[in-house]
Amino acid sequence: ANVDVRVRIPSDLPQIQGEEQRLQQVLGNLISNALDAMQSRDNPQLSIVVTPTNSHVEVVVSDNGCGVALEQLDTIFEPFQTSKKIGEGLGLGLSITANNMRDMNGQV
Repeated sequence: ANVDVRVRIPSDLPQIQGEEQRLQQVLGNLISNALDAMQSRDNPQLSIVVTPTNSHVEVVVSDNGCGVALEQLDTIFEPFQTSKKIGEGLGLGLSITANNMRDMNGQV
């Protein structure tokens, strides 16, 4: 199915301090997970909203996928945690994402 993608980035966005490659990897991982979570949806919707605040820039990646099970929330950023079938994912994406953000003084 085609994904309805909506991106909102303000024209007056301040310059972001961080490592470009790591930021690309973070966004790539979050978008990839969102696309995986929406595979069974008839009308998949992905939203990326960037909002500057006083001290940082907030990027929200959201989707209308299956969500995260409550029992997985405590361990979701640990290595090798996955809800995917064997062979479909290693469970490293969110761990790498969290580490990259922490190394750049950000958070997930």
